[in-house]
Amino acid sequence: MKLTITNLQVLNFTQFFNVVSAKGKHARAVAKFMKLVEAKRQEYAEDEYKIVNEYGVKDEDGQLIDPTTYNFRAEDAYKAGKEMMILKNEEVVIDLTEFEPYMSNLIEAIENNNAELKGNDLLIFDELLTELEKLGGN
Repeated sequence: MKLTITNLQVLNFTQFFNVVSAKGKHARAVAKFMKLVEAKRQEYAEDEYKIVNEYGVKDEDGQLIDPTTYNFRAEDAYKAGKEMMILKNEEVVIDLTEFEPYMSNLIEAIENNNAELKGNDLLIFDELLTELEKLGGN
């Protein structure tokens, strides 16, 4: 079983799990899924850094002035922005073969989460459940 999502979804799902609380078997399922998503987020961060490093404003020694922001050289801002957009929309595949026994517990943990969701978290909640349900989770 494989989950195919975009890097932007990876970022959103990673952020969403900050509001999910769970106990017991549900917590274990959430933790295992978070590890899988976090690995993809790390890959994204490495690719993002390459773009920032290539187009970012650097000092006299060739070091990025601020590697934590998108501080691109004016002449490269459009190209850098375009590459960042391509990267965010790039599809990634998360292999869930070993995770399959935990899928129903993950979905229950998300559905039964007691956190009050609002704004973007509501949209991410729906999007995440939709993606999991496509895999036959419920």
